[in-house]
Amino acid sequence: ARMTTDFPTAPSAYGLEGPSAPVTVEKSPSASHTEILTLPATLIKEYADLPDITCLPGQLSQVFMNLLINAVQAISDKGSITLRTGHEADIIWIEVEDTGSGIRAEDLSRIFDPFFTTKPVGSGTGLGLAISYRIVESHKGRIEVRSEVGRGTTFRVILPLRPAIVDAVR
Repeated sequence: ARMTTDFPTAPSAYGLEGPSAPVTVEKSPSASHTEILTLPATLIKEYADLPDITCLPGQLSQVFMNLLINAVQAISDKGSITLRTGHEADIIWIEVEDTGSGIRAEDLSRIFDPFFTTKPVGSGTGLGLAISYRIVESHKGRIEVRSEVGRGTTFRVILPLRPAIVDAVR
């Protein structure tokens, strides 16, 4: 997968990037980038070569940053975070897997609801996954989740190579 720290500037910063737009998995301009750099876990990268996709890279960067931050916060002491990419036919997928605390089965149906959080009071707003869901949905994609309490969680973002229309999430 091509990774980048270069982000578009006007006018393409406000619109759709063409077919050569890279998907940003591990680098993004964010104040919370420090949290990723100081993670209490081993970072494992299993990247496949990905075809270019049509997307809004700045928005997808926010999705991956949210998933990485959640993975870091789910690990209390030591563990691992695996970033994995792949593609099939007309889709690409990006996984963020952690060996953290996991999500209870009864909470899984609510994790994309605005303001829902499994974190202690004061530790999360409950907006990261809700925003991520809307961004992925606006790219005509979806997010799948597998989790087991005490073993960890895997988020898989699935995106079409050429969505019919990508709607900017504002």
